[in-house]
Amino acid sequence: MLIPTHVDVLLPRRPYANYALIALSTILSSIYILGYLPMEVAKYFVVQREVGTISGMFLCVFLHLDFFHLIGNMVFQWVFGNAICSKIGNWRYLIVYFAFAFAASICHTWFSQRGAIGASGAINGIIGFYFAIYPRNYIYVFYWFYITFWGHSRVPGYVLVVLWFIMDAWGALSDSGDMVAYWAHLGGFASGIIIAVIFLSFKLIHFHRIDQEHLFHKFIGRFNLDEITKEMSEACYLLNDKEFSVRIGDMDDVKYPASILYRMMETGKVRGDDEIFDDRTGKWETFAVFFGKLITSPEIISKKNKAIEDSQLPEHEYFIHKDGQNYGPYKVMDLKNYVANGEVSEDALMFESKTNNWMKVRDVL
Repeated sequence: MLIPTHVDVLLPRRPYANYALIALSTILSSIYILGYLPMEVAKYFVVQREVGTISGMFLCVFLHLDFFHLIGNMVFQWVFGNAICSKIGNWRYLIVYFAFAFAASICHTWFSQRGAIGASGAINGIIGFYFAIYPRNYIYVFYWFYITFWGHSRVPGYVLVVLWFIMDAWGALSDSGDMVAYWAHLGGFASGIIIAVIFLSFKLIHFHRIDQEHLFHKFIGRFNLDEITKEMSEACYLLNDKEFSVRIGDMDDVKYPASILYRMMETGKVRGDDEIFDDRTGKWETFAVFFGKLITSPEIISKKNKAIEDSQLPEHEYFIHKDGQNYGPYKVMDLKNYVANGEVSEDALMFESKTNNWMKVRDVL
């Protein structure tokens, strides 16, 4: 017997939605097990092909056959559900949880004639989701195989999850006739993988650079919450002199124009998890989230297209020779600002690193 106790995952927010689901499932299941839930009501919580209702495909997660069934499921939901809920947020978690339940119910009714209740299908969806984003993180388990052979250990996530998947697949294909809804487990697990791929593809899951690679990292990539990409700094560059209130490290609120922020982002003086005030929403966002959204906004796409047409955003970077020293690198927009402010003369010598040529500023502008 292997019972998970906790996972090696940071929890960035409180998983209140998972707490609520566990509490509701515990209350309703206890009422049912103790015989206080009328059968006329209980039938709406059952997944069954012939007499079941659509409600049973979602509400089945709130009823369990006995306390052993309830406790076993809630332990798994506590360990894995807290990790996923904390990672993707409470409202998103509620949506995907019932999506897992529905997928598990569909799979069960497709392959089995028996009715089913319990949260195990949805929980296997959570485990599939966990496997997709944390395949290499450790799962800590309590093991008990004999009276004298028990204890605690830790196992890489992919080892344990694959083992559980094989056991479910074996149970489904062997059709042993026991009360376990193996096909619901497999359907839930598959839906967890699929929905995780969707979340990863649309960058709806935020990671940190220290996080290990997810299952599909080589194909999809990921969004790092503490990292500023070239596309993000380019979006800031296009905003030119627009001012932003920022909180960098332990500093209080400071206002910077976008042109200065761009330089700070390029030189690593700003981290992705520093904060910037979003005038549109009236909220503080991290730099990575704010500029991650901005790079796909119509405003930035329009500015970028215009800059390309006007040759204001070339790949070339330039160095200014002034007072016996070289300054830079600068992009064309930077040079235009300096010339307009009188800081750089149009006759100043400029070195273009890509073509290895010296020229005057006016020749570029």
